[in-house]
Amino acid sequence: MERHSEILRFQEGIRSQHPAPEVAIELLPSGSLLETGELLAILVDLDPTLPHRGREMRSVAVEAYQDSSGTIVARLRRALAEANRYLVSINARSSPDQNTSGSITCAVFCGEELFVGQAGASNACLCHADGTLEVFPQEAEPILPLGAVLPPVIHISYASVAEGDTLLMATSYVAEALSRSHWAEALSAEALDRGIDHIVKAAKENGVTGSAALVRCLPEPVVAESTSPHWHFPSIFRRREEAPMEAAAAPTLEKPGFLPEISHAEKAGLPGGEITSHSASERAETPAGQTDETIGPYESEQAEMPAVQDKPHVSERAGMLADQSIPDLEEAAEEVIEEQPAVAWSWPTWHLPDMRPLLEKMRHLNWKLPRIPVGALLKALLPGKIEGGSHRATRPIPKEQTPVIGGVAVGFLLIVGFITLTTYLQYGGALSADTTLKEAHEALIQAHASQASQDWKQVLDLSEKALVLDPSNTNAQGLRDEARMALDAIEQSALLSAMPLLELGTAPSPRRLLVAGSWVYILNPATDEVFGVPLSQDGMTPVSSVPTSILKRGQSLLGQTVDHLIDLAWVSPSMGYPDGAVFIYSDDGVIYIYEPSLGPLSIVPQRLEGDLTPGTVTLIEAFDEHLYVVDRQQNQILRYASINGSYNGPARPYFAQENVPQLQTALDVSVDERLYLLLGNGTLGAYFGGTEDLSFSVQGLPSTEFRPTVMAVEPDPETGRIYLGDPQHERIFALDKKGHFLYQYRLPNEALKHLEVLAVNETPHVLYLIAENRLYAAPIPESTP
Repeated sequence: MERHSEILRFQEGIRSQHPAPEVAIELLPSGSLLETGELLAILVDLDPTLPHRGREMRSVAVEAYQDSSGTIVARLRRALAEANRYLVSINARSSPDQNTSGSITCAVFCGEELFVGQAGASNACLCHADGTLEVFPQEAEPILPLGAVLPPVIHISYASVAEGDTLLMATSYVAEALSRSHWAEALSAEALDRGIDHIVKAAKENGVTGSAALVRCLPEPVVAESTSPHWHFPSIFRRREEAPMEAAAAPTLEKPGFLPEISHAEKAGLPGGEITSHSASERAETPAGQTDETIGPYESEQAEMPAVQDKPHVSERAGMLADQSIPDLEEAAEEVIEEQPAVAWSWPTWHLPDMRPLLEKMRHLNWKLPRIPVGALLKALLPGKIEGGSHRATRPIPKEQTPVIGGVAVGFLLIVGFITLTTYLQYGGALSADTTLKEAHEALIQAHASQASQDWKQVLDLSEKALVLDPSNTNAQGLRDEARMALDAIEQSALLSAMPLLELGTAPSPRRLLVAGSWVYILNPATDEVFGVPLSQDGMTPVSSVPTSILKRGQSLLGQTVDHLIDLAWVSPSMGYPDGAVFIYSDDGVIYIYEPSLGPLSIVPQRLEGDLTPGTVTLIEAFDEHLYVVDRQQNQILRYASINGSYNGPARPYFAQENVPQLQTALDVSVDERLYLLLGNGTLGAYFGGTEDLSFSVQGLPSTEFRPTVMAVEPDPETGRIYLGDPQHERIFALDKKGHFLYQYRLPNEALKHLEVLAVNETPHVLYLIAENRLYAAPIPESTP
């Protein structure tokens, strides 16, 4: 069964042709004694997404799998354990806000079997040819993120694969781009290209950023039958029928079946005279005085030896062949081999008799060997002048071999250069590294100021150059890691498609923004006015080109003149306000309650109790019919409870006196079940019941220089997100309700440099912001974590 693999990589919905650093499909080496499989597919999904870290972990897992021994399951466990151990060690050396977690998936194809190993909440499934999906892991077991504990929680799954089945491994962003039914439809398409087109289309619609790996099982290609010629070998290489064994009457000397037998006629045909063979009885009757030139001395004494065979003895053949020429003997042997009948091959068993009498008789044989002029031969081979030979020729001068001499010279220069370079790196590398580090620090200052990718790339290049000169320089290592993380942050941030909704004009101080239902409410400090902008159902288009005025300074309501307006908050639908209400706080301690369902003419003012002198209150927030007022003069947050929709009762302090943070620099406040407070130094704290929530901690931010100035919080206490805007770095960071970094956003222009305020709406999921004196609306990609 063959397999076709495809790797998909998306960048903000567009398919990228660049290699995916976190995905790999490896052909496993064949010929191993142990079972290793045929194909290894691996995918790493990290949070936050760091391409260089994903590439490192992928390499660690592949190397661990190939270097391990044992079965496929044992190799998978070793690979996942090594990847987890590597990530734990990286996190231990990093600061808490730079820790990385995620998941890893390894899949091994072996014939018609599939083994899947997973650590962390990964996304993998097998789509069979009939459209059914098999999701891994198959059992509901506890799932802990990669890099969290030692040893990790590893899940091993097994499945049988057939022709037309497709394996999918994807990062979380890509996996969420399609529903399970749409994935089954795309993966079960008869042509894989058609399914990939469906996936690319869905990724583009959702603005997906991530990677996926697809492996489809295909039938083996049909190979035409070979028409190679059949080779015919001589009869000595064919199987031979084994001749029936005859019972031996007496001990005989066995000889191998492959030795040729020479018949009497053939002996007579050999040069050197006729050879006569006698049986044992014939030899016994031969007179002792008979002298036949064709019979040697050994044959005359043959009668004294025991009978062995009817054919001539081996010693007879040795004597007969001694006088024959080698070419004639070869021709005779070839004829003998061709005439041999085919018999089965078997290893011969030799039973040799006592050879001492035979050797004693062979000493008297008269060997007739040709005489070779050995002296003349040796004389010709020895040095010296030979009589009658020609004069000694003059030896020619050898040609100069220029390439060889040039190669020797170049090699010598290379050796000298290597020695010089080694000496320089050993003694002058540290000095040069210090000079390069000074340039890297200067580039770092410029990169922090501009946050441009080309400036960070210069920092990365200079730090890597310093490490080449001085590999043990920890300062250079720190600069390299910081530059890598900054580049990852810039390259991996999602580009928001922000649409301008309204021109606002200039303002002396930042505006305040509130989103409720299908309305956006803006407090403009330049005119001390609150106005509303009704939006269409998608939340992206104003219904009216003229905003609706809600409340303005100097306006008179029920005998109360509106003072300077400070902030506004939304009270969710409750018993006192069944459709919800907008609370607007003025600088004289009065709140104006506006119910959108009743219109601006129904606004009711209420005076709050307490010493709320002008200039003391900076922010307000509402949650669960409670009103929270930030009083910087008292350095306290005052909480007012609703009594039948009225807030004229006494306030209670939210913080105990010993737990109060520095509220004089508070930039924004938001409340769900916790209270989130953004301070002027860029720190974000979470509090529950007036005490700090230690379970909340901002972690995993891609930049240590992060300093947010605005905040927006979704109301859901578990799944909601926290959005923090940083105008200096032109980024909007998304955190979960535990403070863990999820994603970051940016705009195609430089509008975020002038960011004033953020607001978020859950339905539709749109982020609203005021920047460059405009109101923008940007839909939040649902593929982000």
